Amino acid sequence: MSEETTLPEPPELTETVFAALEDKAQMPVASMIVLGMLAGVYVGLGGMFATVALAGADALPFGVGQVIAGLVFSLGLALGSVDTWDSQER
Repeated sequence: MSEETTLPEPPELTETVFAALEDKAQMPVASMIVLGMLAGVYVGLGGMFATVALAGADALPFGVGQVIAGLVFSLGLALGSVDTWDSQER
């Protein structure tokens, strides 16, 4: 744990980010459409699971159900992000 983490210098970081964005911009249109649809499906599933989590929230103390629903909905957002990152590596 005594190792120091070195952060990239701003010019190097900017170069890395622009290279990744250039790769993403050069993706085929069909892949972009499919990834967009999958992201929508994941967000929809997250919303549906959040609704299911809130269905029995009357028995929980106030706020606990909302926190659980927020966590479950965030899972849908995370799935969309992971899917997009995974497809960029191929």
